[in-house]
Amino acid sequence: TNNNDKFQMQIIIHFDGGSRGNPGVAGAGAEVIVVDNTTTTTYSVREFCGNRETNNYAEYHGLISGLKQAKSCILEHQHHPTNQSPKKPLFQLQVYGDSNLIIQQLKGAWQCRNANLMPLFLQCKELIDGMKDLDHGKKSEVLLEHVYREQNKAADALANEAMDE
Repeated sequence: TNNNDKFQMQIIIHFDGGSRGNPGVAGAGAEVIVVDNTTTTTYSVREFCGNRETNNYAEYHGLISGLKQAKSCILEHQHHPTNQSPKKPLFQLQVYGDSNLIIQQLKGAWQCRNANLMPLFLQCKELIDGMKDLDHGKKSEVLLEHVYREQNKAADALANEAMDE
């Protein structure tokens, strides 16, 4: 959907993480697509997560790396006065992942009780809230949606590349 006329920026994150062995060699990936005015930029982020980590740990790292990239794009946008159209909300962020656990935890539907995941969960919440705070009009949107693996191929490939490094 093209919401370009409604928002100054539209950002789409597909995140993924994996672990061979669970726990085992773990990697994370995120594809971040940023539509800013007429320009579309795609960022591919990958991160090696360690040799003894779980799948969920890696999934959270994938999302964190995607959110950090998104936030830096928003800050970059704000540094260019020509970009400002204060009548419009700053951004719409769409987050897609094939980990239903993470999507439901961030939506607040499920609680995060795992001590290993809690700091990562809180970091995601903090990044999302921090991005929302950048919009002084407070009208930006964040959408979190679970997708199936087939719809998450780019992020999956990045997570696998991270594990292979």
